[in-house]
This record gives sequence, structure tokens and C-alpha cells, in this order.
Amino acid sequence: MRFTEHLGNLLECVEADAYVLEVHPTGITGALLPKLTVVRIIDSVSRMLLGIGFSLNSERAAAYQMALACMAIDKVKYCAWLGLIISPAEWPSRGWPARHVVDRGPGSLIDLEEIAFSELAPAYAGQSKAIIESSHRRRDKLSGAPSYLRSTKSPIELAVEEIKKLLVANRSVQVKRTPRMVAEGVLPTPIGVWTYLERYGRTESCSVDEWDAIRLLPKVEVPCTASGIEYYGEIFRAPALWASGILDVAAAEGRLTVTAYVMPMCIRQFWIEWKGALIEVTWSLPFDDGEAQTYLTLEELKSLHRRNQSDEAALREHQDAVAIDLDERFEAVFGRAAETRVRQQGRAKVRTTDARAETRAIGKVAEGR
Repeated sequence: MRFTEHLGNLLECVEADAYVLEVHPTGITGALLPKLTVVRIIDSVSRMLLGIGFSLNSERAAAYQMALACMAIDKVKYCAWLGLIISPAEWPSRGWPARHVVDRGPGSLIDLEEIAFSELAPAYAGQSKAIIESSHRRRDKLSGAPSYLRSTKSPIELAVEEIKKLLVANRSVQVKRTPRMVAEGVLPTPIGVWTYLERYGRTESCSVDEWDAIRLLPKVEVPCTASGIEYYGEIFRAPALWASGILDVAAAEGRLTVTAYVMPMCIRQFWIEWKGALIEVTWSLPFDDGEAQTYLTLEELKSLHRRNQSDEAALREHQDAVAIDLDERFEAVFGRAAETRVRQQGRAKVRTTDARAETRAIGKVAEGR
């Protein structure tokens, strides 16, 4: 019996699995970064790819969380968070399924009340999730000395490439149709089948509030000051931040600690929780220098922070060296140290006869007389 013969509706069952890209991305500082892990979620009936998430290093719960958040929310907004502009028709799916199958790994740690059934693929059944695993690219094993592939692209650029491949697959991969679909001229693509079944109300999608989906993302604690939200030495702001009153509270108390939900794959924006509501904050540069450079992963932000700390320490040594050099040059010209201040009792007498005469003489020299 085929795996999908007992299924008939959209989001009745989905599968999730992960694969690792062959290339290493290059970070903003030029460092070689770990390979990208990609998690995709696919609808078992239409074969529509519903969500995608990413992480650096091996398969991790953060990538599953990102993919699940992607599946639940508007895809136009999700892609915009990563710098990709799409139309609603290019990726129309939204919502969570009634039944969810995940690979045996970090993703199984996610506890979602909105998903009625969570089922682990049996460890002995490698093809229990045959649909999505059959879509994974195959790799040839190379013999000889160890080597690796390095891309000049950043992690975000590689992630956007994977999203573009997903969009192409949804619109062009050939899928099986029923005789009725063939008779009605339904396109044999995931979007074609999805649109057909959705038109007839054959869906078991569970609608999810966008903020609930965002709360799936990793949670951290971040400081808030009168200037904005601080995260690894950078400032994040938003008009809603001022409107919420949180900056006034931070100014009065000196500093606050608030809960934030971050997307480690793209730290350009994240969400803080304040009085039960989420506020999206965006990386604020010290001046206008192009927002493209803010599309960084959390690992890249941490790397920049370490470099900033190192540069600040070096700058302090440079400042001391500059001051010593100028002091030595001053002493060479005037024969005494640059700082020779003495505190004396009483009021300063600057209007004595000698003082006025010297002031006039200096004025004439300054005026060239």
C-alpha cells in the first residue's frame, strides 16, 4: 500500500527532516563557518514544501523551530525577514497540521499543543518518511585526501538560495494526480494540487496566531536601556518601542532585562515581550551605511562582538601611546611636562598690572601687529 493512500486532506500529515549543505559559508569577518543544516517540512498529500528552517553546525532543535514557525505564518513576511521578496501566490500555505512526524533527533524535543499527534519515525524504518527523504539530494563519496568546499557566500545568502529552490520545487516538481484532477486540468505540481484541494475545503490546517509561532523561536534575556534593546553590543530599535513606554521605564530604572525571541539564522530583527505583547525590533546602525550588512547570523554577530571588544582594548593602548607621544613632544619644546597644574589658595587675580600688560602683548602678536 502506498504511504499516502489513507490520506485525503491537506495538512492531514506532514513530515520533517534535515540535510546538510556540502559547502561551508564565509562569515562577515572572512572566517570559515560550519555547514548549514536545512530543515524542510512537506505536506504528505500535495507534496507542497510548507516550511524551511536553518542552523549552523549539526541538526538542531533551533532549525526545526524555525521551520515550524515558517510553516505557521505568512510566507511573504517570513521571506522578508531573510531579505527575500516574494508574492503571496508563490507560497500560499499557512498553518499547522493535525498530525506531525519528525525525525528522531533534536526536533522531537519540541512540544506543540496545537499539533494533535507527534510521531517519531521508527529508528529501524529508514523510509518511514519516504516522501521527504526521497527529495534529498544524493552525494558522491570522494576518495583521496580530505578536502572541503568553501563558498564565498554568507550563511544568509545560502539560506535564501535554499528558499528559492523550495519555491521552484513547489511550482515545478511533478506529482501524482487523481483522475478527477486530470479531468479538471489541475497542474501536476505541489501548488496545483494544493490549490485544488484547498478550493474544495479539504484541509486540516490549524490556524496559528503569528505571535504564537514566533514564540517557538529560541528565547533569550536581553538588556533594555533608554537608548533601545542591546544585544551583543548592538542597538535594536522600533517605533513601537517608544510607543510601548518601555524605554521610559528603562530610563527611570537605569536598565531592564526583557525576554526576547530570536532567529539565530538572521539576527537583523527579533522580538521582545513586554506586558504580554511582542514588539519587533530591528538592528539600528550608528549611521546610514547600508542595511544589507545587518543580515547576519547570531554566530556572526557574536564574532563581530568579540572583534569589537578586541579593537576597543587595542584602542585604549593606542590612546595611551598617543598621549605619551604628545607629552614628550611638548616637553621637548617647552622644557617641562605638559601637565603642571598647582592648586593655590584664594581667588585668581588676572587683572593685575603685569597680567593686563602681558595680555595686551599676546593680543598684538596674535593680530600680527
